[in-house]
Amino acid sequence: MSPLPTSTPTPITKSSLIGAWTLISYIAEPPNPQDNDAPIHHYPMGPDARGTLVYTPDGQVTVSVLPKVPKKMWENPNDGVMYAGRYWIEYSGSSDAGDVGDGDVRRQQHRRALIVHHEVYMASSVEFEGSQKRQAVISPEGRLRLSGLELLEVGMGQKMKPVLVWERVSRA
Repeated sequence: MSPLPTSTPTPITKSSLIGAWTLISYIAEPPNPQDNDAPIHHYPMGPDARGTLVYTPDGQVTVSVLPKVPKKMWENPNDGVMYAGRYWIEYSGSSDAGDVGDGDVRRQQHRRALIVHHEVYMASSVEFEGSQKRQAVISPEGRLRLSGLELLEVGMGQKMKPVLVWERVSRA
């Protein structure tokens, strides 16, 4: 199952990102999908990764992604904490999506996808601090697809593009 249909995406504006999102999938895909030798995709945190993404009206962002820790790992709580902590990604900072009417907010196009900037002030790992840039697309179904512009090493010297697909948290 593809996490994002290939139909025409919805235009992204700063206001379209505001709110809470829940992670639907976290995969790494080949940087060149036309490469027949490349694997289809890889799950950096396993197929059951969980996460939350929050964009605030004043331009702040918080991201938290972690693997599902197997029940067996929690038999020894220290093992469960160490497992989750090893793979856990969390950061917060400011976001910048850019749309018409946002004043001096940056707007860039990259292969017809908007670039969302996350200026990371605090992170679970130093590698996430600083500027993180993501290609952003919202599907007609309302799912937000953020893909990294930098490649992720998935082992054996193989590098792939991280892709996180989010669904807006609905209000009950």
